[in-house]
Amino acid sequence: MLAGYAVLRNSGDAAVSVVGADSADFGSVSLHESIEENGVERMRPLGTLSIAPGASVTLAPGGKHLMLMNPARGLRAGDTARIHVRAESGEGAIADFVVRDSAP
Repeated sequence: MLAGYAVLRNSGDAAVSVVGADSADFGSVSLHESIEENGVERMRPLGTLSIAPGASVTLAPGGKHLMLMNPARGLRAGDTARIHVRAESGEGAIADFVVRDSAP
């Protein structure tokens, strides 16, 4: 299991609802959030992630992130993995993520 971090920006004039992600480099990609419950750090899946016009959402350690399961190939620091972030509208964005040994 790996995690993906990025900033998702909505440069449009209407809200964008992010509903998921996928990648040929992973068997499963999902949106998750780290939360603290009764002093214990837990992860939970996020449903839809809404981004207002002109706003951004940061995917970072200890918060919202992409959970990357079952790598399809051996990934090492410096490699890139292409991830498609899906919007409810059917649109989305594709980005290349650089694999690192530790979180940024």
